Amino acid sequence: MPRDRIEWLMRENHAGLTLIEVIVAMLLFATGALALAATSASVARQMRSNDLRAQASFIARDRAEKAIASGCLSLGSGTQSRGDLVETWTVRDAVAPAVEQDIQRASPSGMHSDHFESAVQCR
Repeated sequence: MPRDRIEWLMRENHAGLTLIEVIVAMLLFATGALALAATSASVARQMRSNDLRAQASFIARDRAEKAIASGCLSLGSGTQSRGDLVETWTVRDAVAPAVEQDIQRASPSGMHSDHFESAVQCR
């Protein structure tokens, strides 16, 4: 190639990307993709935890409604497993009964217990 042709090519602005620019772009894209994956995993764990907490609340409400519907004479304590949840309830104070409930569930940090207390009106 003639020398003046080489000099002309070196002076000419060529459209395109250098290898360094491509590597930096790929690195930025990979960092963003990893951050998105980590965030979605965290959101999935939080959604599962919230789902179990809502189930615990529904179970507690169900137990309180059963206690109210059955009247004071048939109230009793007990334990019941429902899937991933373990419900334990205790009836206290025979004059003005109340149902105390502990519902245990597994969480990413270990076992977690939700405590509920409901007053029962005797008919």
